Amino acid sequence: SSSSLSAFITLFNKSSSDGTDGRAIESSHLPKVHAAVAMTLVSELKSFVADQTLERLRQVGSNISEIDLRTAILSLLEAKNVASSKMSLEFFVAESDELVPASAPTGNERVLDNFLTLLCSEMEKQRTVKLKRITEGGGDFFVTSEGDSPLPYWCFVQLQ
Repeated sequence: SSSSLSAFITLFNKSSSDGTDGRAIESSHLPKVHAAVAMTLVSELKSFVADQTLERLRQVGSNISEIDLRTAILSLLEAKNVASSKMSLEFFVAESDELVPASAPTGNERVLDNFLTLLCSEMEKQRTVKLKRITEGGGDFFVTSEGDSPLPYWCFVQLQ
């Protein structure tokens, strides 16, 4: 036996053209419980649309356009089944015999720029995970696939 729940909530608010703005729901005259349900539904719908967009764009494969990659990145922010991780970047400076955080001012930013350029170059050369730059000369990469086949998964690497 199975059951399902269907909910239809229509909001008419002159301040929001499409009625999906969270602030329009919160400031509406709905009871708090109904507003919470509406917010949850909006969030779930956005997540579903993001998941569908990611799957559609994944099928394009490695020849995906830059604008579609940007759309995928924005969709990853809306999708719920996404894991992300950030780590600080450090470079070894032989003259001082220490690791220097890439974000730390060194007085010689050109040296760090050279390190970042070298790191980007090495990321393109490595073969463990095939990566491709999103923009020429940039520090944004995505995982690629063989030929015209769909991407195996979404993976973005951003160096900044």
